[in-house]
This record gives sequence, C-alpha cells and structure tokens, in this order.
Amino acid sequence: MSSIPAACTATFEIASLARARSWQALGLLVVLGLVGCQQPEPSFQVERSRSYQQDKMVVWDKILQFLQANDIRVRQSDLTRGTIEAERLHYQDAGWAYCKLAIGTDRSGNTSRPRRARQRIDRDLSLAITVSEVDATTDVMLDTRFTERQVHPWRNLPFTTGCVSKGVLEKALLDAV
Repeated sequence: MSSIPAACTATFEIASLARARSWQALGLLVVLGLVGCQQPEPSFQVERSRSYQQDKMVVWDKILQFLQANDIRVRQSDLTRGTIEAERLHYQDAGWAYCKLAIGTDRSGNTSRPRRARQRIDRDLSLAITVSEVDATTDVMLDTRFTERQVHPWRNLPFTTGCVSKGVLEKALLDAV
C-alpha cells in the first residue's frame, strides 16, 4: 500500500494537464500574433478620368501648366490627336505611389533565403494623358505608371520594381483643370 493518498495523484495529473494546455494556448497565441502582424496589401481609389464643361484648348493649357509646376517633363504632345506623354525621372518619394520593398532570393548557395531589398534609390513616373472633345464637354483620361529602383539584397546592385498609384497625383491634376 502506498503512503501517498489517492487524491494527491489526481491533483498532480490535473496540474500537469493544465500546464500542457497553457503551453498549447501560448503557442497558439504566438502563431496568431505572427499572422496578425502581416499587413494586407493597401488598395487605393484612383480617379483616372473626368469630364469638363470647358474648351479643349483651355483644358490642354491647364494640364501643361500643372505638369510644368510639378517638374513633370513632357516627352511628346499632339493637340490634334489629344495625347500627352510625360515623365519624371529619378525623383524622391513625393507621396504619389506605394512601393513595397521587393523580396530577392539568393540562389547561389545551398539554401535559398528570401530577403527584402536593402534600400530605395529613386522613383520614375510615366504619364499618358488623353484629351478628347465630345459635343460641349472635354474628357481627360490618365494612365500613370510608377516604378522604383531598389538595391538587391544579395547582389548589391540596383533593380526596378513596379509601384501602385495612391491616386494623389491623378486627383491633383484633375482638380487643377
């Protein structure tokens, strides 16, 4: 016969079960915490066209004034076709686009380890504008493309990645007309 009463054994088993469950709960909380830290990709409402009750020439001039005021160089413009191609190269972040640091993978070793780009270098903007006159209204349509140069995490060389427009530039341009 044992000198330990039967009730003590049950208490020990309950305590060890409670400890095991608390470790499981802690592990679950850690996993949920890590998953909760991941940020969803942002999405932005971007207005890409607008109609105006103004003459095409007046709208055209206001667009060109906006581009000049914001250091956006006109590469090509054709009033009869109603097209303007413009760009701004090698500028620092002006809040116009969201650029995520890209992930690069080192494939030179035995283990391929993904890692984020080291730093941002600069950004480029490519802008295509279409101005058309229909009846008494002038329609303006915008096509903006943003890219960013970043430093590769393994090769230490610059590379280009795409960005997402926040709609700030488009709104400012359409409001300026």
